[in-house]
Amino acid sequence: PGSGNRPIGVFSTFFPAREAQVEMDGRFAAGSPWPETRGDRQSSSACLAWSETWVKPRG
Repeated sequence: PGSGNRPIGVFSTFFPAREAQVEMDGRFAAGSPWPETRGDRQSSSACLAWSETWVKPRG
């Protein structure tokens, strides 16, 4: 089910974002998201990963 002859596969749901902010212990991380393509759609490196489902062959 996975690509590249991997024995497992994954289905994921991502919501792309133009901006993101990470805060840890009151400090904000530096940096900015960059454009990228997910499948056949324009996206960015910033996204909310809503769900993942891992699958393997039956049997």
